[in-house]
Amino acid sequence: TISEDVREMALEMMASSIDNPIQLNADSWRIVARNGRPEALYQRAVDVMEQVCHEQSESTAFSATLGAAYYRVERFDDAERTLLAAREDEDLALMVTALIALTKHASGKIDESRTKWTSLPEMLDAYEREQGRLSGADQALLNEALNLFPQQNDKHPDTADAPNH
Repeated sequence: TISEDVREMALEMMASSIDNPIQLNADSWRIVARNGRPEALYQRAVDVMEQVCHEQSESTAFSATLGAAYYRVERFDDAERTLLAAREDEDLALMVTALIALTKHASGKIDESRTKWTSLPEMLDAYEREQGRLSGADQALLNEALNLFPQQNDKHPDTADAPNH
């Protein structure tokens, strides 16, 4: 059984049309930024974002969401390739770096994951100074990444005990 909020997100995403790629991206991001969702919902986000990215290939935000969706359905090579295309966008750097660390870790590239992971606390500090606090979905994803190596997470100890969503 899926929760009411997940069911509502799925219905919203299905009701959105390809004519509104920004809304589709936002709906998909709210789904893929949190772990523990039903596999079918993640796959729906992949399907939607592949179509959006085909139509709007210049958007790094759309690529980042597609990369996160690929990560959630364990298409790690696709995730890494897609995220690398989005990494140059400074506005997305923190989330893309977190996603690359998660993807590398899940695919067994632990040392490469740790290399990406070590830059996250400093990037988070810079983001918070410039942009303020992260959204709930962004914070959940970042916590998931920061918790990859909790024994080394002394820069932001408050995230070490944060639940993964």
